[in-house]
Amino acid sequence: MSDPRLVLPPPGRDTAAGYLSFGNQGGTPLLIQGLSTAAYERVEMHTMDHEGGMMRMRELPSISVPPGESVALEPHGKHLMFITPQGSVEAGDSVEVQIHYAVGDATAQKTVRFAVEAR
Repeated sequence: MSDPRLVLPPPGRDTAAGYLSFGNQGGTPLLIQGLSTAAYERVEMHTMDHEGGMMRMRELPSISVPPGESVALEPHGKHLMFITPQGSVEAGDSVEVQIHYAVGDATAQKTVRFAVEAR
């Protein structure tokens, strides 16, 4: 997992965007099942798709990373939405996020620090 960053929303909004890359050097698919943090009410995984000439965002239940590949969460594609801060989150802070995932039949959790950036 590399380059985790959280981009603050414009003033008056309470949903921040999050980006990072997941790599899988193993021989078994990696399934990202969800994320959580004490800093926000919830974290959702989303994707952006062109549909009928318009961009539409939809929530993803999981993200699969095939063996030997990586998946980048970035603007205008798959990304994270950090919804409703549970306190003050400001540029220059870092937010601890738990990533819940499965490799084969085993489930695990990894804690990652997201750098907080201004829009």
